[in-house]
Amino acid sequence: MRLFAALSGFAALWLLACLPSSSGTIPEIDAGPSGAIGPAAGDAGADARGDVGASLAFDLFGATPSHGPFNGGTRVLLTGRGFPSNLKVAVNNVDVQSTDVTASEPQRATVIMPAGKGGLASISITDPSSGHTRKVNDAFFYDSFYVEPASGSTVGGTRVRITADGLSFDSSTSVTIDGKPCASVSVEDKTHLSCATPANTAGSKEVTVTTGATATQARDAYVYGDGPDGYRGGLSGAALAGQLNVFAFDASMGTPLAGALVIAGTDAGTAVTGTTSASGVASLTGNFGAKISVTVTAKCHQPVTFVDVPVETVSALLFPIMSPECMDGDPSSTGNYTPRLTGDVTGELVWPSIEFKRAPWFTVPQPSRTTERQAAYVFTASGYANDTFYLPSDTVAVTPSSSGQLGYAFKFTALTGTQTLYALAGIEDRSVSPPIFTAYVMGVARGVSVAGGATTKGVTIPMRSVFDHGLALDLTPPSQTPRGPDRVTTQVAVTVGPNAFAILPTTTRLSPLPSPASISFSGLPALTDDLSSESYALTLLATSGQYGSLPISGLNRYLVRTSKATVAGFLPIPTLTLPSSAKWNGKQLSFEPSATIDLSVVMVSSGGGLVGWMVVVPGSVKSLNLPDLAAAGAQVSLVKGPLDIRVYTARIDPFEYGKLRYGQLSTNAWSAYAAEVFASNYE
Repeated sequence: MRLFAALSGFAALWLLACLPSSSGTIPEIDAGPSGAIGPAAGDAGADARGDVGASLAFDLFGATPSHGPFNGGTRVLLTGRGFPSNLKVAVNNVDVQSTDVTASEPQRATVIMPAGKGGLASISITDPSSGHTRKVNDAFFYDSFYVEPASGSTVGGTRVRITADGLSFDSSTSVTIDGKPCASVSVEDKTHLSCATPANTAGSKEVTVTTGATATQARDAYVYGDGPDGYRGGLSGAALAGQLNVFAFDASMGTPLAGALVIAGTDAGTAVTGTTSASGVASLTGNFGAKISVTVTAKCHQPVTFVDVPVETVSALLFPIMSPECMDGDPSSTGNYTPRLTGDVTGELVWPSIEFKRAPWFTVPQPSRTTERQAAYVFTASGYANDTFYLPSDTVAVTPSSSGQLGYAFKFTALTGTQTLYALAGIEDRSVSPPIFTAYVMGVARGVSVAGGATTKGVTIPMRSVFDHGLALDLTPPSQTPRGPDRVTTQVAVTVGPNAFAILPTTTRLSPLPSPASISFSGLPALTDDLSSESYALTLLATSGQYGSLPISGLNRYLVRTSKATVAGFLPIPTLTLPSSAKWNGKQLSFEPSATIDLSVVMVSSGGGLVGWMVVVPGSVKSLNLPDLAAAGAQVSLVKGPLDIRVYTARIDPFEYGKLRYGQLSTNAWSAYAAEVFASNYE
């Protein structure tokens, strides 16, 4: 359901933006800071723990990891003895939701920490049957700040935002990551600031915030990966005044671009121009007013323009031109496919039935053919609800014959950071191509911390969400033009946390337009138990022709919690009003989205797709001027002759143009969008 087939080569690269997310917690293999409570603390005095009618048969030893961000979400392992399966947990005397507590055996339980206040917190456990309670004071430390996004590229340049509790930022506040200074620190208020990450090696790093003589640390608060990501480029910083800082990077390699031309303005004769240094940075000064259009172009790279930039910093990612004269030595990678740092996760899939005993797969039917078998697989939650479901290799399948104490053992490799894992169990048949997998039950484990090159052990995934639900949709279709769209594809995923989705098999429907009275799905997981606070996430893409061509109109992450819903909100197909003929001067564009939008992206492709120009436009702008690249002295400009002009319009929730990120230039990041292509000739 992605749009790659409808785009030229450079536009397809642009759509490969990634959205990693991590809360920066540490894995269970880390014993935590020196204040962690270990098994030896079991006999500590009343100043360390409180006992209410408890005996030695029911006890809490401690929590690992022993720290995490104050906004919650850290997956913590509790160790002790005598835990019942319905164990109750409280943090600072406030009960934790039962869905965030999993007691997998009498000696172990996991809890997803709720939000709290920066500082030490107590953890207490209660056996509902006996009423016995055990409490460990100072068992967990809430870090006083957290970083968003909490992961990014090793080349640095990711614009991150730090939110604090109990701290007070001012103009003197500085930030370091692994001892390296964070650049361009911008203090928003006493508890919020942003900065650009330094380059560093892959792995989890400590972040330190210093105001005056007070330095506050948060261990493992930021994770570097080995591949470029969709957060690094975009707009940031304070309101534009007389200083403009522009960073230029190669989008495929993440390396700084030296000698890139920066044009601040729309007229080549009056614009303020500059050239990036060896580190890919250009600083321009001038009477810019409240906003200015910024164009960046470099040799053998596609130019990009940000229209009406209202802030002081622009980070531009320029995609390479795939031309023989631009290939010096081995060609560079053209996608974000560089391997990232990974770690292993081991644990068990548990069917809740008899307390602390290995239960059979009673929610999965027996195979009806000799070519079928019962099998389960573990997946990482996706950041996109429209990702394609891929059945893993049969060599990693979990089966009823797999080893395990209370469940069925699995081993899974995941990217570093805090991940949400989900497992699907069902019937598979690999005698056909492609293989058939029908899911009957799923389980979720949220907040699993993965450390690079290490193994996170003891992760329990309770398999209790049964696929016995149906969904009926009444569709209000998008408006049609003579060229389309003429069909709509609908896909259903399930949310498993904020911006996290479980991708399911056989949940896609293709329907003609005008739409049918109803689009139906069956065999979906019920929104109960571990999914009680989640939703079905719909992706609908209306396309034209059998190849899914433009014009298109799509909806992403359309959330539904009921068994019946009416789906509406498609954007109308945009129209190009200038150039109004088959000739274009390369300097003026206007279009009509016919709806309220947040963002437009215009992709101009020339030379049969060899040279393209991406123009990023705030939603309020429908008519724009562009600089004449050739007149401005650019080393790359559009190729004379036929060209395509593709106009994308989008709604994004939430959105602020002055904080635009490259990850928001992907159709996957848009709540609703529409696009059309127009032919012209550049003379």
